[in-house]
Amino acid sequence: MLHLLLALSAFAQASFAGGSQRPSGPTVLNLMQNAVRFEASTHALAYLVPESPPGTPDLNGDGDRTDWILHVTDVRTRTTTNLGLATELTLSAAGRWVAFQVDEGFQGHTDLNGDGDATDEVLHLYESRRGRVINLGVAVTSFKLGEQFLAFSLSESGQGAVDANGDGDATDQVLQAFELPSLRILSLGLATGTATFQLHGEWMAFVVVEANQGASDLNGDGDVLDIVLHLAKLRSGAVLNLRRALRSFRPFVLAPPFLGYCVNEGAQGVDENGDGDRLDDVMEVFDLDRGEARFLGLACEEFDVSTGGVVMRVLERDQGGLDLNRDGDARDPVLFAWSSSARTARNLGLAASQLFALVGSSLAFLAAESGQGSDLNGDGDLGDFVAHVHELRTGATINLGLGCSDLRSDGARLALRVSELQQGVDLSGNGLVADAVLHLTDLATGRTTNTGLAASLGLVLQGPTLAFSRSESGNGLDLNGDGDTLDPVVQLLELRTGVLTSLGLASDLTVVPTPFVFREGVLLFRVPESFQGGVDLNSDGDTTDAILHAALGVVR
Repeated sequence: MLHLLLALSAFAQASFAGGSQRPSGPTVLNLMQNAVRFEASTHALAYLVPESPPGTPDLNGDGDRTDWILHVTDVRTRTTTNLGLATELTLSAAGRWVAFQVDEGFQGHTDLNGDGDATDEVLHLYESRRGRVINLGVAVTSFKLGEQFLAFSLSESGQGAVDANGDGDATDQVLQAFELPSLRILSLGLATGTATFQLHGEWMAFVVVEANQGASDLNGDGDVLDIVLHLAKLRSGAVLNLRRALRSFRPFVLAPPFLGYCVNEGAQGVDENGDGDRLDDVMEVFDLDRGEARFLGLACEEFDVSTGGVVMRVLERDQGGLDLNRDGDARDPVLFAWSSSARTARNLGLAASQLFALVGSSLAFLAAESGQGSDLNGDGDLGDFVAHVHELRTGATINLGLGCSDLRSDGARLALRVSELQQGVDLSGNGLVADAVLHLTDLATGRTTNTGLAASLGLVLQGPTLAFSRSESGNGLDLNGDGDTLDPVVQLLELRTGVLTSLGLASDLTVVPTPFVFREGVLLFRVPESFQGGVDLNSDGDTTDAILHAALGVVR
């Protein structure tokens, strides 16, 4: 039975009021840098510091002040090291490793891969345990870092015109990987594109460009014009050609034991969903444990994959013009769900927005009233996006009756950013109907609690802890002590216990794609000096910067 508490409950008042710091809360570090890109792991914080602001020194000793220089802070010792390397914006951290590309041209025109020029982007690793930098000596166009492997696309032209896939030219991007920590190199000898691969443990999914692989027909359709999906098990070196053509730049999702992807009918030369054309991208799932594909036969716009199954947003017009949600038209995107125990995908019968969260077998999504032609939250209009939850194993769907603008789930609990405008109710208790207010749903009981916390943009969930920016104006509180109620202030909410911690620092919501990086018990965020009462947080004599901070020891 669904329990909905729209008024601020006594539990919420006791647990959330004021956002008091718990005695054993996280430690907050001011990293004193106006960082432009940042990543975190258990052992190290990595971030790029620009040389360009007035007064900034030449951080890599190349005689100019135009570079982004990589810095790392050891989580245990809290010491920061300038690695003195001009780094591209692509940065990744996992476990004890940080991976990054050094631009030879910005690094004093230094040849870092021994090919006789200084025009390449060369892959490096930083190992936090020993505090050492490893130049891997390979020119790359993209990479993916995990705790077991570092996969990358080798630039043949950048690596001294080497033919790494044996097709007689040196113009391709060829997949390779380093095993960690041994740094044993594995070459798959297959040409891919930039950032067209995913890494999960020892599994890697990737596409191969037929035209760049010696003009090979890899999906058996009689041409060499396609990009074809492959799967590799890196430790053994085994590679499986799935013989399925994908649309260029169309994503696929690797979430063992499943790999989800959409087959492009035109490239594959087959009507995969039986609607009489070859114009669609049709959903399939490959089961890694069974070594077989499941053909779901649905023209899919967006999808996600978890260990429990797949969720798909199916366009009625691409599915033979069928009215899938029974509203009398064929114009809607309708949600379907599939689990490994089911033979076919289940039609949830609801027009859905692009925002959904699938964790295990638990799915949370927003149904679009306008597409459904139904008032789903009972406020008398058809303009809202209303939260629902669906259990893949049982097929049960529950309407939470709340118009929302964002949601996050850990599989047991659901955090909702509920719009007062969509609900037509003051949910934060400030007398206005203009805020977005955080609600929590226990997915086991269906019970939803209004926390009364006005939430700005940027919900980020890691394990049981939700990081978000609380709107001071929405709650009428000065949460960072700067004398106004105008700022978005960083909060941490433990979903299991309801304990709220205010970090007392305003967040920078302009960071794309998210104001927070939340990894392995570490939260990284930028604090604008102008939002923090005009305080000079990096002691450079001005208050115009956004300074990187870290919260360490966050509950996970």
